[in-house]
Amino acid sequence: MKSPLYNVLHRELCRMTSRRLYLGVCLVLPLFCLFFMATIFGSGQMENIPIGIVDQDNTATSRQIARNISAVPTFSVTRHFTDEAAARQAVQRKEIYGYLSIPTGFEQHATTGMDATLSYYYHYALLSVGSELMAAFETALAPVALSPIAMEAISLGLNQEQITTFLLPVQASMHPLYNPDLDYSVYLSQPFFYVLFQILILLMTVYAIGSEIKFNTAQEWLTTARGNILTAVIGKLLPYTFIFSVIGILANYILYGVVHIPFHGSLLMMNLMTLIFIIATQALAVFIFSIFPRIAYIISIVSMIGSLGATLSGVTFPVTSMYPPVHAASYLFPVRHFTEISQSMIYFDSGFGYYWQSAAILLLFPLLALLILPRLRHWILKDAVEEDSAPIHSTAYSSSIATIIFREWRAISTNAAILLVLIGGIFAYGLLYNLMYAPNLVRKTPVAVVDNSHSALSREYIRLLNATPQASVYALTPNYLEAKEWLKQSKVDGILYLPADFDARVGRGEQSVFSVYAATDAFLNFKNLQEASSRVMLAVNDAHRAEGAVFLPPQGLLAVASSAPVNVAGTALYNYTEGYGSYLIPAVMIIIIFQTLLMVIGMVTGEEAERNRRPIFSKQSQLNMNLTWRQALYNVSGRTFVYVMLYFIFALFLLGLLPHFFSIPNIGNGRDIITMMIPFLIGTSFFGLAASRYFTDSEAPLLMIAFFSVGYIFLSGVSYPLELMPWYWQAAHYVVPAAPAVLAFVKLNSMGGDMADIRPEMITLWVQVVVYFLLSLWVFKHKHYRFRL
Repeated sequence: MKSPLYNVLHRELCRMTSRRLYLGVCLVLPLFCLFFMATIFGSGQMENIPIGIVDQDNTATSRQIARNISAVPTFSVTRHFTDEAAARQAVQRKEIYGYLSIPTGFEQHATTGMDATLSYYYHYALLSVGSELMAAFETALAPVALSPIAMEAISLGLNQEQITTFLLPVQASMHPLYNPDLDYSVYLSQPFFYVLFQILILLMTVYAIGSEIKFNTAQEWLTTARGNILTAVIGKLLPYTFIFSVIGILANYILYGVVHIPFHGSLLMMNLMTLIFIIATQALAVFIFSIFPRIAYIISIVSMIGSLGATLSGVTFPVTSMYPPVHAASYLFPVRHFTEISQSMIYFDSGFGYYWQSAAILLLFPLLALLILPRLRHWILKDAVEEDSAPIHSTAYSSSIATIIFREWRAISTNAAILLVLIGGIFAYGLLYNLMYAPNLVRKTPVAVVDNSHSALSREYIRLLNATPQASVYALTPNYLEAKEWLKQSKVDGILYLPADFDARVGRGEQSVFSVYAATDAFLNFKNLQEASSRVMLAVNDAHRAEGAVFLPPQGLLAVASSAPVNVAGTALYNYTEGYGSYLIPAVMIIIIFQTLLMVIGMVTGEEAERNRRPIFSKQSQLNMNLTWRQALYNVSGRTFVYVMLYFIFALFLLGLLPHFFSIPNIGNGRDIITMMIPFLIGTSFFGLAASRYFTDSEAPLLMIAFFSVGYIFLSGVSYPLELMPWYWQAAHYVVPAAPAVLAFVKLNSMGGDMADIRPEMITLWVQVVVYFLLSLWVFKHKHYRFRL
């Protein structure tokens, strides 16, 4: 006699092979996510970013500067302008991401010791691109800033080293740890694959259990397990655990092997932690579903919880910089603990002793699920099997658009699950995302200081560093190994090393170099330490430059007196706060609109598909038919009218009201934004109706739609330049309405552009409207409907 566990397991395998949905969600979508995250960043390097040069001087010096800029790998000089207005317009249209301005008379001013200034501008509404451009401009223009004094000194008989030491008595040496090339695929591919993966695990687990109750097979499931709910749950979830574990191990091999993400830990331990993470995520889904086992509601909630995990994992915006309640809530997500484990192993080469707490917390999730299983059993026994004998109302078959509109409104307004998506997805989701990013800026990144100098200069440097808004001195230690231990324990995000001769070298007229070792697991923390050390270095150099004059020979003093360094001024465009929330939230609001609208369409059309498959226990005669082209046109038009009108109201809340509450940049023209939203909402509606061919029930669409929210952000080109992606992902940008809409909204709302600036995006959106309209007509024409006569 076979055991109950075997019987449940065999039963579940039969269920899994009976529908293509299981194959798609368990295998195709995770493998697609893996391919997407492994390839979306191309080479991973921010190189060949399109920029422009405004050369109003047109001299040998200005042309040499332009050639030097062109030689920088980060830049690709694609445009030359004669005035800044044209360059600024090109930035607004995203034809370039920044530009260098060389004013009239620059060469004359630089060679005669007059005030000469080079100005560069970078696109900071796109934060990652802007940060790379700022750093590249600063590095490339640093020699230019000193060139007038250096040339004068050389002509008077000094060597360049003497004058450079005078101008920069203190110099920084920046060391990015474990990702020295600042490769974006190293930084984002691994964590965001598991962010997408955990959404799929949550959704599939809820669907696997919830479908038993929905389709009135839960008691049969429990009977197969001989009434043991633990056996029933383990037997049901074991096939999914196995499949997800194989995919997780495959992902580790591809990410650390094929993609060459640096990894110095134990691959066996990483695979073990991946298995524990998968089980913990399944347990969280079981726990949530057992509280209120109604799949129509819980699957919507779980999809939102999974998407919030993308933020609360702490990959992009450190959770330590969020409000304390949000920071505390992040520990309710298994993906947060798995992120800490994987980052400890990837970035810090840490052993189990450094992340055992996170592993222990992951093991608590199965225990919580175990405690609540009796409640799930209670719900299963409580639910009586009832056949649905309600009359079938088709929203499809009607000769009147007005009737279709009325029935669609009724289908939405009387469905509690759809209302939950609307209220939760639009209002709660919108508020939560704004709340999570409300701090906007990452401040006071903790840094350990190894002060081997113990001098007045080193103490001055430490005081200035601690006074910057970007950094905070966690502790001082003479032992570098102790500081590295703090780094492994995540107590600090960087180490400042001041050598023993730090002050002595400056006193001897020699250049003194200090080192900054910064972790690269959090982009914003690394950026903070880079900016703070640079600012303090400049302040120390300004304060102590006069003391170095005594080491210059007379001709050196003459060179300094008769010339002046070139002023280099950088300006961040379109993000005056330089905040992460200011950059990301506008894009996220568009994604929320797109995603929830697809969910609503999927739930409505999926429920219709369910009803059309159900047997009708009635003596009434039945009519089976397809729609005519006119009926298909009426259906598509009527439904789209309802969706567009409904979401115009929601768009006013997300795009108009919330930015004022949370001080998000909102400088766009309202009329232009409305004009842009028209093709976006219509195109999204047609896109969803065309895809409804594959929506087999009201919950299945959520499995296919909710998991890819992060992917839409990447495809839009807001977080990573579209020009640097592989060609096939650049092509995908033009397939999904959310991608051009995000870009158009950022141009209008964050950059203050007009309709001329978003012309390419508007053309794309209107082409999508036409294409998806024709597809949706074809889909509805060939749908099969059953009606009572």
